[in-house]
Amino acid sequence: MAIENIPHIQPDEWLNGYIERLAILNGYKDAKDMFGKLGISIDRDKLDLIAKLLDITTETLVQEYTLIPAFRSIVSTGEYIPHGNFIQPNHKKKMGFQSYSEHVKFCSQCQQEDIGYIGYQYVRRSHQLFGALWCQKHNATLHEVSNDQIVDVIKSETQLSADQPNKPKHPIIERFIHISDALLSVKQPTQGDQVSWGLHKQAATIGVRFNIKGKGVPLSDYANEKIPHEWLHAFFPKLKDKIPGEFIPAIDGACVFRLQHHHPPTYVLAAALLFENADDALNCILTKQRIPPARKILRRNEQYWNSNDLYNTYVRHKGNCLAISKEIEGHYDTVRVNLIKYGLPPLTSLSMGTLKALKDFHNGAHLTDVLTRNDIQVNLFNHAIRHAGPRFFMAIEQLDATLVQQRKALKLRLTGKIKSASKASIFLKDLHNDQKLPSLI
Repeated sequence: MAIENIPHIQPDEWLNGYIERLAILNGYKDAKDMFGKLGISIDRDKLDLIAKLLDITTETLVQEYTLIPAFRSIVSTGEYIPHGNFIQPNHKKKMGFQSYSEHVKFCSQCQQEDIGYIGYQYVRRSHQLFGALWCQKHNATLHEVSNDQIVDVIKSETQLSADQPNKPKHPIIERFIHISDALLSVKQPTQGDQVSWGLHKQAATIGVRFNIKGKGVPLSDYANEKIPHEWLHAFFPKLKDKIPGEFIPAIDGACVFRLQHHHPPTYVLAAALLFENADDALNCILTKQRIPPARKILRRNEQYWNSNDLYNTYVRHKGNCLAISKEIEGHYDTVRVNLIKYGLPPLTSLSMGTLKALKDFHNGAHLTDVLTRNDIQVNLFNHAIRHAGPRFFMAIEQLDATLVQQRKALKLRLTGKIKSASKASIFLKDLHNDQKLPSLI
């Protein structure tokens, strides 16, 4: 059976609905039946066929009638490749007919207008956007039917009920939909680093946290405070049982420059929250701006962390993790973890009393006598004992006079806070329960 009747594709028509209309007009049961009898199983070939029938390019078909521009609106790589371009065939293979839901959404007022004006109804792409609850044209609540009912709806065999009373629009949700809808008309994606840099700067201006351990309210808390939970938790379920103050990388990370890449709806949510109008939010997403250069990622193995070069760097910077991180161009948290892992815990927080206690204990002083001193930081002493390697004690012996001079020059306290005997007792009990001390001591 050939395809002889080729209907006009309507503005904003969703390709998934169009191929069902095409199948019905040509005597097929549905699109699955049509492609099966035509012997076409690959989505890319389906897209190429429909584009040929409509006498347009596959790129145009993808850009104007699929949700690929939404799925690819913000990407980690390939930002200069237009949607539907043959350079990236997987964009068509994987997402040509992809949707955000197992349901298809309709507006009953659009349905009635379509039947009255052109004699049939069609599925609108903009109604299928992530988070869409109402029709932008009629301000009417959207109805949902399962994907397997789409043919019945197109045939007008499924009559939608009258519109339910519309709930008042929420400005942030409306802004979210406006931004998402605008991104559908952009022919190529924008780069995630560009977006995160703009969101990072905007978050800083309104008191939203823009780094992992910084001050300010996390974006996730801000969302729970500002947006109705019925909508927010339906589309962003991670926020449903969110603990106030907790940092959720999958949501809050959108405001942390280059922390990780996110799905476009997460960036759009952040933009809708951080900006008071959609145009400013869109400018943040779409405007190319100068961003800090990416830090070169250096993979360092066990040999490096055990090397004399690393030890000399540690001594040169007096065990200061921040200074070491800057010199070796590493991320602070990664460097700190590896210093501890390979036996060189940072020295910055240790008082001179604690350092002296560590040296004395290493040189044979009894643990009980050391812990009864009034100038020892018990918790930090405990941490150092459990993680220090032989090079750590070499370093503090080598740096002893230098550290004293440094702390005097900076007018830092030479002793830690006096710890109660109970903490020392707990530490001794822990060590007794472990029935071992680090073999390096």
